[in-house]
Amino acid sequence: MVIIKPCTEIVGSCTADDYLLSFFTREKNQKKWHGEIPPLEKRKETLLANWPSKFPFKGEREATWHICQICTVEELEQLWMHKHGDWLEKHDLWHGSHWLGDLAKTAIETGFFQNSNKRDTGQYKNYCRWKDKKLHGQLDGYEKPLLVEEDNHIDILDGFGRLLPYLVLVYEGKEFFPFSAYLAR
Repeated sequence: MVIIKPCTEIVGSCTADDYLLSFFTREKNQKKWHGEIPPLEKRKETLLANWPSKFPFKGEREATWHICQICTVEELEQLWMHKHGDWLEKHDLWHGSHWLGDLAKTAIETGFFQNSNKRDTGQYKNYCRWKDKKLHGQLDGYEKPLLVEEDNHIDILDGFGRLLPYLVLVYEGKEFFPFSAYLAR
């Protein structure tokens, strides 16, 4: 596989606060966050206390914030999924590659989305929600993933539960539509 760095064409500007509002709105909509969305001045602190892996550099250094466009399937395939613990192994998705394209192919080969034991995963839920719909617009608004630009790859920091089923559905014949993502540098 030839490695191409995904499109980091900047199509807009944003702030950490834009991402934080999206994160908490999505969590609230999915009933994973109970109560009110934290006030603006408490959002980063609340996210870091509960989900430190969902914020760039775990909040330990500054990032610049942008909106970028993923323009092609090839760019989507070249996003990198970091490993946290043994989740990828437990779900039989880890076969030695961090690239989203390889993880999506493994999901198809292992029948991940046909296994009702995966029902509680965000990946499975999104796959089922989208399989009879067009993919256009599924990653818009509060569903935009968060990517982080590293030296030699673009890391999926928040959005694997959306990006994996999106790519699998494209492999299964759905039309790919370019989409925007938050990009922290």
